[in-house]
Amino acid sequence: MKSFSQMKSSFPLNQTFEKIEEAKLGEMLVRKGLITQAELAQVLGEQHIMLGQLIIQSGLISEVELYEALELQHGSNKKLGVILIENNLISQCQLEKILEKQYWRKKGFWLIS
Repeated sequence: MKSFSQMKSSFPLNQTFEKIEEAKLGEMLVRKGLITQAELAQVLGEQHIMLGQLIIQSGLISEVELYEALELQHGSNKKLGVILIENNLISQCQLEKILEKQYWRKKGFWLIS
């Protein structure tokens, strides 16, 4: 009698599934023509967005305010969000929402607002 793994390896579908598992979703979408390589690159780049960029995109602070906060951060051990709150540029609630958005973008869910 064949073992389960021997039976499993005898099915041609298993080889197909193994190939699918090796491919990345973005690569499959490009191959199928559903998105372009440029669109994939843009989305992957958005996964690594920095906190300051997200806060500016959200319209909570200006680039000048971010630069000033980064200058304050440079000489301290404080996180950027703490500095922004301490200087009344954003609220704790706003920071939490932006951090949540950043977390989901890093996980690949960039459409969640």
